[in-house]
Amino acid sequence: MKNIIAIIFLLCFGSLFFGQSDSLYKKFLDQSQKHYRQNCKKDSLKAVSDSKEINKYYMNIPAPYGDEFLPASELEIILRENNISWGGYYMRSDIGGYDGECYELYMTKETEKKYGKDFIDNLLKKSVSDYVQKNPDLIFKHSDFLEWTYNGSYLDFMYGNDDLNKAFFSTFSYPDNYQPYKPSDKYKSLSDISILLNENGKLLKIVSFHHHIYNSTNSRFVPYLEKNLRKFVEKSIFAPATYSGFPVKAEINLRIYYK
Repeated sequence: MKNIIAIIFLLCFGSLFFGQSDSLYKKFLDQSQKHYRQNCKKDSLKAVSDSKEINKYYMNIPAPYGDEFLPASELEIILRENNISWGGYYMRSDIGGYDGECYELYMTKETEKKYGKDFIDNLLKKSVSDYVQKNPDLIFKHSDFLEWTYNGSYLDFMYGNDDLNKAFFSTFSYPDNYQPYKPSDKYKSLSDISILLNENGKLLKIVSFHHHIYNSTNSRFVPYLEKNLRKFVEKSIFAPATYSGFPVKAEINLRIYYK
């Protein structure tokens, strides 16, 4: 991580260090990328060689502050039972820095190749299952390992171009005198709805509504909007959220964008 932090610092302030010289800065980047390729090749070859004698599994988490895998202790035990060592976490970076992640990446690939990707995935699910049994009241929230889709597709939190918004507006009618978004407005109005689903996707409760109405004249319609949102959520059929592929009880966030 120290190498990555150093590269980030140099990238951000490169113009200062190199007197705003594009050619020197480009040379620095080229050298960093060359260094990455050389070390990655060396470490990947070592991983492939080591994998003939040992089986090791590492877990990739997003840089720079990815979430750790909650059932890591359970996973370590399950891996050991199958003659696989738990290697911990690694992060990948595309900014030129190198911190040895190619060894972890290729060692994990070789382990998956030897045992089969489906087999490893089932071990991950088993670790989550064991963790849930030990923590039956746990509600999973906001994690890199938590996934949820509506009608098989992910939500679009930036623009609302998703099946969730299409389904809501297929039965929704705007109230009279509602003022649509204009290009001169700074933001589009939206509502965030937090819901709690059990491991089968059944709605347990609506946790909260948060309305962001940027046209003040439309603020009076919040009760109407919330009433329709509640009706839509309560009538919807949801898929369960999964944590590393295993269905879990989870708090999910929905977002509806208004015109």
